[in-house]
Amino acid sequence: MHILLLLPAAALAQDTVLVSRFEAAKPEFTMVAHQLPGLVDARLRRAGGVEVLGASDVSFIKGQPGKDYLAACPTDQVLGCTFDLAEVAQATWAVTGIVRYEPIFDEEIQPGVEVELTVLDIGEQEEAWSLVLPYDQADEAALVDWVVRAVTALAAGDDPPMPEYEEDEEFFDDEPLDPEQDLSGLEQELGEVGHPGGVEDLAEGRQDREPMTLEQLMADQGEAEPWSEMDLTAQQYLRWWNSGWGYRTWQQKRQGRKGMITVRGLGGGGAGPRGGGYNGQYVFESHLSRDVVEYYAWQAAIQGGGLSLALNLGYGVTPIVDVELGIGSHWGPFQTHVAKEYASYPPETVVHEEGLQGVLEVTAGARVTPMPFAKLRPTLGGGLVLWHGTKGDTHAELPPPPVELPIPAANTLVGVYLLAGGELALTDTVGVVLQAPIQAFFSGTSANVYDEGSDVIDTKIQPAETPSFGWAIEAGIQLHFGG
Repeated sequence: MHILLLLPAAALAQDTVLVSRFEAAKPEFTMVAHQLPGLVDARLRRAGGVEVLGASDVSFIKGQPGKDYLAACPTDQVLGCTFDLAEVAQATWAVTGIVRYEPIFDEEIQPGVEVELTVLDIGEQEEAWSLVLPYDQADEAALVDWVVRAVTALAAGDDPPMPEYEEDEEFFDDEPLDPEQDLSGLEQELGEVGHPGGVEDLAEGRQDREPMTLEQLMADQGEAEPWSEMDLTAQQYLRWWNSGWGYRTWQQKRQGRKGMITVRGLGGGGAGPRGGGYNGQYVFESHLSRDVVEYYAWQAAIQGGGLSLALNLGYGVTPIVDVELGIGSHWGPFQTHVAKEYASYPPETVVHEEGLQGVLEVTAGARVTPMPFAKLRPTLGGGLVLWHGTKGDTHAELPPPPVELPIPAANTLVGVYLLAGGELALTDTVGVVLQAPIQAFFSGTSANVYDEGSDVIDTKIQPAETPSFGWAIEAGIQLHFGG
C-alpha cells in the first residue's frame, strides 16, 4: 500500500534545508535508515540551489550538541526533534523519513519494505510533502531523487512532484520512475548504490565522478560536514567519492571480510611424511627356550602419498585478513614388519603387512584475500601445523605372549605451512576454493626407537630418514556467514 500526502507550503524565504535523521521501524532496517540521510545530503549539495545543513551544524540545543540531541531523540518523537533542531538552525525546510515493512493484509504474501519520505515546512510547523515508496536497493537512487525534486520545487514556490498512478480493480499502484530518463544525473553523481559488491566483478558498477582533493572538499563544503552525517571522517568521505562506487557498495567493499565467518570443506591429495612404518625384532635364548633376551622396535614417519580431507574455519579480523583453524586427515602407506630369531641363527619374518594410516592434521594461521568481493580472487596464507600418526599395533596382529613387543608412541611432527590459491564466488555466500599448501617440519618425534636386552641382534633394521617437507593440492566449497 502506498500513501501520498501533499500539503500547501509557503514559498521559501531562504533556501535552507536541514537533513535530519531517518528512523528504522525494525532493527533490521537500521543500516538503510542510517545511510539514507548521507545520500540525501550529498545529492542536495551536488544539485545546488539550496543551502544544506545537518545536525552537526547546530552547535548547541537544549544543553547539548545538535548531533547528540538528534541521536538521543526517542523514535516516536523524531518529527518534533527535527522541528526543534531546524528552528535553532534557522532552516526553512527539513527532510526526514522512516523505513518500515509495507502493510500486507494477506498472510500468504511476504511483506515488502517501504520508505516514507517527509519534507517539513518549519515556518508553518507542518508537513509540506510526504510520499511513501517501496524500497529496493536498486531503487535507492530513485528515493533520493524524489526528495531533491520535492525540495527544489518547494523552494521555487511550485507544487512538489508526485508519482503517477492508475486505478486497478482492487488497489492503486504507484508507477515507477524511468531511471534512464529521470535518474541519469543522480547515478552519475552518486554511482550505483543498489548492489553491495557481492560477487560482481570489481570493474563493474563504477561511475565517473570528478576526483576531489581534501582541500577542494573543504573549500566546497565550508562549515558543513556531510561526512559527519554518514559517520565518516573527511578522509573516508573523500575515498568514497573518488572510488566511483555507490555508497552502499563502497561500504560493503570497505568492510570486506571483517567480522565474517568462513567455513571451508576441502579434499585432494599430496605427499610428504604422511606414511608410517613399524619394525619389531626379538631374539629367543634358544630353540628350546621361550625367554626373550632382546627386544628392538621402532616406529617412524616415512615418505608417502595419498588422499586428504580437511575442514577449515576462518574469522575476518580485517577486511582482507582471516585468522583460521583447521583439522584434517592425510592418508599414506603404513608397513608393519616383525622378525624373530634365535641366538646365532638368521631372522625369520613372522609379520609383514602393508596398509594405510590416517595422519591427523591441526593448523592455526591466517589467510589474506586482497580482493574479498571480486568474483575471482587470489589467496595467500600461512601458520603452524601439527601432524600426528597412528600406533603400530593398530595396523597388524602382533605375536602373542610370552612375546611382548614394545609399541613406541605414534609420531608427531610440528612445523609451518604456506599456501597459495584462489577463490571463485558462485553467490554472495557460496564459493569454490582451490589451494596448494606446503609444509615444512622442524620439530617433533619423527622416529621413536626402543632397544632393550642383551644386544645379541646382529642386524638391526634402521628407520628411513623422515622427509622434512610435504605438499598437497586441495579443492572444495566455502560458505560465508555474517560480516
